[in-house]
Amino acid sequence: MCLFITIELSKGDAIRGVEIAEAATVSEGFGVYARKKWFRKEAPILTIEDGCACHLLEDSADWDAPTWDMTCEELPKLAATLKQIDAHCFEPFVFEALWVGDKPQEQKRVSIDELNEIILAGKVGTKTSYLVYPKTTSLFL
Repeated sequence: MCLFITIELSKGDAIRGVEIAEAATVSEGFGVYARKKWFRKEAPILTIEDGCACHLLEDSADWDAPTWDMTCEELPKLAATLKQIDAHCFEPFVFEALWVGDKPQEQKRVSIDELNEIILAGKVGTKTSYLVYPKTTSLFL
């Protein structure tokens, strides 16, 4: 089992899913990968580190806790990676950090800056789905 960090892009950004993943893979960040679901023309799912992100967790991390205990030195990398994704999206996207097999129990609507504050404070919810409205969100939403 492992921690699975995903970014689900809106269908409007689907055509650019691979481009967004490549742009978000910055030297100081993490690898971002478009999962096969994208190729089936559904809303694309991007993953951080190709699925398993357990190296972001402290030994004290508990999937039943309200938030993840994450490695402090890795948090700025995660925030930078998400900022890159945000910079290339025109529509909202969903960020989740869930234990494999878990489903979110709550959804929070946040800006990328609010999400990055949550990440940098080490307060990413274990069962929270974050609906992120990028700064470049279309006026037609």
